[in-house]
Amino acid sequence: MLYPTGTTTRPRVSSPYGPRDPRIGVGAFHHGADLIGFDAIHAVASGRVTFAGWMNAAAGNTVVIDHGGGVTSVYMHNERHHVRKGDTVSEGAHIADMGDTGNATGECNHLEIRVRGKSVEPLAYIAARLTQTAPNTTHPNPTTKEEEPMLVNIQGHAGKRSGGAYFIANGVATYLGPVVVGLPLLTTAHADALAKAVSGL
Repeated sequence: MLYPTGTTTRPRVSSPYGPRDPRIGVGAFHHGADLIGFDAIHAVASGRVTFAGWMNAAAGNTVVIDHGGGVTSVYMHNERHHVRKGDTVSEGAHIADMGDTGNATGECNHLEIRVRGKSVEPLAYIAARLTQTAPNTTHPNPTTKEEEPMLVNIQGHAGKRSGGAYFIANGVATYLGPVVVGLPLLTTAHADALAKAVSGL
């Protein structure tokens, strides 16, 4: 995967994913991240465009891409689109130009990643899956078997970790956001045991 900048460099964030301060007069939870500092918006991964047009007064011009496996990416507030519904796009394809359509306080790319219909923290999700820009030239140890990545819900543990959805790969657990319906659940006891071998738990 790539960030919507079309690179592996994390973009600037003007409004992060998560609860919002009700004093600013917007919804209590922000289901995406508002990204700034670039003009061309790129597909974070390959997939099929399932929507490209005016969504509503809040989202404005929006592109939705289905990446398969229950994962979709959503790009809101666009000025113009370079794709149409039904198009197949590759990772990094230029799909839209940044704008301020809909309910936006300035030009930004409101990015959402949804797993089985539920939003997760988009930058953490992408960071855990960034495309390698250079081949790995090291020789792996043939006696070491790399563990399969896991996408799971984990029960919280007071003072240790938040409960919710986690992506676990290469010995690192990345918190994605609230519980995602349909994912397997690790109990507190199992997660505590796993924490001995995985950082981030």
